[in-house]
Amino acid sequence: MYKEGKVVEFYANNMALYNESYKGKLVVSSRDFCFITKKVFEADGSIILPAVSVEDPRVPPTKGNVRARLITAGWIIRPLEGGKSSGTYIVTTNLAGSIPGFMQNMAAKGQTSVVKNFAKAYAKRYIK
Repeated sequence: MYKEGKVVEFYANNMALYNESYKGKLVVSSRDFCFITKKVFEADGSIILPAVSVEDPRVPPTKGNVRARLITAGWIIRPLEGGKSSGTYIVTTNLAGSIPGFMQNMAAKGQTSVVKNFAKAYAKRYIK
């Protein structure tokens, strides 16, 4: 479950460095990520948001968290007729440490709401 996040720095060319943390549950420790992302606006109105973990001295692992890694992640938001949009979300992570299978399944089920909420917010802001 998402706990908090912040932009560490905005860069040129629609790039940004982020730090996010997620609450642990039961026997699973909290996790944090340090990653960079880039917003790409395509001619057809689509938005592509790739992300990958990076190491940055301004974002050390925080006490009580396990540093997880985004191996590859991203969104593709495509405009559809009638002001609607289509969102595709991909993510491959290394959550580090040991996580019981039932907890992994719970986390995977929760991703559907993440996709829905993110796509809706981006479509509202960027797709006209």
